Amino acid sequence: ESVLLLELAREISDTDDQDKFCFQALRHVVSIVNAEKCSLFWMRDSAKGDSKELASRLWNITPKSTFDDVVCDSKNELVVPVGVGIAGLVAETKEAVIVSNVYEHPNFNKTIDEKTGFESRDLLCQPLVLKREDKVVGVVEVVNKKNKEPFTTEDAQVLEHFLVLCNLAIQNCRGAAQITRLQQAATVSFLWQVNILFVGLSYYRIRFHKEVVMQISDLIQCERYTLAIALIDNCNIEGCLQFAKSYDLLLQKPKASMFDDEDQPIVKTVEVNNIAGYIFIYKKKQQSITNGIADVLRFLSMHSTLTAANCTKTLLNDICFIFMFEECKLLDDAKKEFSLKSALCVAFYDGTDRLLGVLHLGNKKKKGFDENDEAVIQSVRPYIMNGLLFANGFNSIVINKAKTDVAEDTVRFHIRPWQDEVDRVVVSLAVYGNRKWSLIIMDAAFFSQNEPIPEGEKYNLYQFTFSDLLMSDDETVMGAMRMFLDLDAFNLFHIRQETMLRWLITTRRCYRPVYYHNWRHGLNVAHTMFLLLDRMTPGIDKAFNDREKFALVVACFCHDIDHRGTNNAFLIRAGAPLAILYNTSTLENHHYDTCLRISSIDGNNIFESFTKEQFESACELMKHAILATDLALYFQRRNTFKKLLEKPFEERDFVQNNDNRMLLMSMMMTACDLSSITKPWEVQQKMAKLVTSEFYDQGDQERALFGTEPMPMMDRRKIDDLPKMQIGFIDGVCSMAYEMMADFCPGYAPLRDGMRANRQSWKDLASE
Repeated sequence: ESVLLLELAREISDTDDQDKFCFQALRHVVSIVNAEKCSLFWMRDSAKGDSKELASRLWNITPKSTFDDVVCDSKNELVVPVGVGIAGLVAETKEAVIVSNVYEHPNFNKTIDEKTGFESRDLLCQPLVLKREDKVVGVVEVVNKKNKEPFTTEDAQVLEHFLVLCNLAIQNCRGAAQITRLQQAATVSFLWQVNILFVGLSYYRIRFHKEVVMQISDLIQCERYTLAIALIDNCNIEGCLQFAKSYDLLLQKPKASMFDDEDQPIVKTVEVNNIAGYIFIYKKKQQSITNGIADVLRFLSMHSTLTAANCTKTLLNDICFIFMFEECKLLDDAKKEFSLKSALCVAFYDGTDRLLGVLHLGNKKKKGFDENDEAVIQSVRPYIMNGLLFANGFNSIVINKAKTDVAEDTVRFHIRPWQDEVDRVVVSLAVYGNRKWSLIIMDAAFFSQNEPIPEGEKYNLYQFTFSDLLMSDDETVMGAMRMFLDLDAFNLFHIRQETMLRWLITTRRCYRPVYYHNWRHGLNVAHTMFLLLDRMTPGIDKAFNDREKFALVVACFCHDIDHRGTNNAFLIRAGAPLAILYNTSTLENHHYDTCLRISSIDGNNIFESFTKEQFESACELMKHAILATDLALYFQRRNTFKKLLEKPFEERDFVQNNDNRMLLMSMMMTACDLSSITKPWEVQQKMAKLVTSEFYDQGDQERALFGTEPMPMMDRRKIDDLPKMQIGFIDGVCSMAYEMMADFCPGYAPLRDGMRANRQSWKDLASE
């Protein structure tokens, strides 16, 4: 025994694998005590992180065993909760036991014998305790003396002697591993500093966030890494944190081939997601979290690093954990295959306690997260934080430049008069002599002095079949004035008719002359909202007050203002200043900001009589309304609205429940935005040709700029497929919206009926 102990002691300083060292030691133990076999269990956190368990690492060691014969992995390991069985009892009490007849012991678990067919008789079981920390890290079981005699205290001493060496080897291996990790962390930190100092700013801004995820994946071996970058503005949804962008790395092996190799390299790719998502804090109890997100943020600033283990001990009674919500839309394929078992989550704050981002690691390989992983993250934490601050600072510069570029582009375009307006000015100057009117003032004077506001019947304003096709540009403005007059906006909000006229003409001028998303589209959307608000039945007609109705119609007029004839995806791909300025819903955010700029021009302030609180409330509603025209948000919300409509009428509550009101408003905005699909067939055909002409122009630009083929709906070579594509658009997007609106309010049925009729007409056209 002494010779073997001395040989093992000499190997401690050179060993870098605690499993192999323990295997050598326990193989000697089996020989010396004359036992049939021996097994080693490591202690770890359970999958849920709320308890400890023992997992077999070396199973059935005999004097003739090789390491590969006995080592276990996640596929064939045996797992025993602490406190269950004799091994679980030893782990819980930290005391060795000798059992002469295991079947008479109250804690013996015969399940393993039944599964393996092995018959256990007597047992020697000792805990493996790290003396410095007084922490159980494993349990050793020696089973069945060959002479059928029970184990003795001398046998227990032999095992204890070898476990002392195992203890030293484990501490040596863990210390060496920690030193290696810290050295790697120092190297990574140095590289990040070099990037900040010497690498170009634009390169750094693009690469830094990806580099963080990739380098952390080298330091800590997990299945998934996510770095979520916080929005500058606070999220207005209680109980969640909103993020502008996430960098997600999921480690996967390549798909198996006929020459599949177990040792294939792991493919690392970082998925960048621009869609705003949320990290939700799910609460189990309300004992300590009483002020919602404020308390959560305070907690995170005090406990910046949370592991599954310490979170279980200190936090799980109040907060389940922090993890990505499904709306983040991370790797779609990965979501189906990835299941979170253990997590390490770190929050990063600046000097003013503003959240910069969150690093979320999921499913550490082989075992759960531990203090060493925390130490590694904490060592690189300052450099990640500085990098985030640097990236944010540079991003602010880029955003300010983008604002300037957008403003200059807008001004350059809109100060250039259109030729038809120039011609009309010439005519008007002939009528009024040599008056020196500015263009907008001249237009306003022309309307106010020569034309009373016509009745709505003149333009068919009180029917969903309204069409602007036969109206002149000036008549469209007069039709808009009639809608505001019928809303009683001039009396309720003390708006001068000349102010409203100036605002409408400025709005019209700020629409670009693109095929479809122009001033007339804004007029049609506002008209549909005007009728939806007018036709609300008793019980739901109080969902919006007069001020909110006015704000909704204003939002509809501006919902596509300054549209460039291309969609959000194109702007992002082209790196347009607008895409830099707004992370999500690029065009929609620009439309809202342009709406506010128009209203702030002298002589255009239609909100002049509003108090500060009333104006802020109106702006918030208009922003929600304009952003709701992003179809990506419609797809997220429509099922929620459908479920709400399935409830009894008295349980829907569109008056007191603000969430329900905002959901209704979103669906109404979508119904208005798509309303051309409900118009009479002759109008719908013309509208379809206009919108496809705009799409085809974008497709041509994609070919020229990117060298790629556009999607079919934007490919003018597929013009013959227009009827089929219109049917697909109706079925996939429009149908559910108008069916729900008709169910919600019988007065909205003409929209549904018009859509159905047009679908049949497109179907007939497709079959020709």
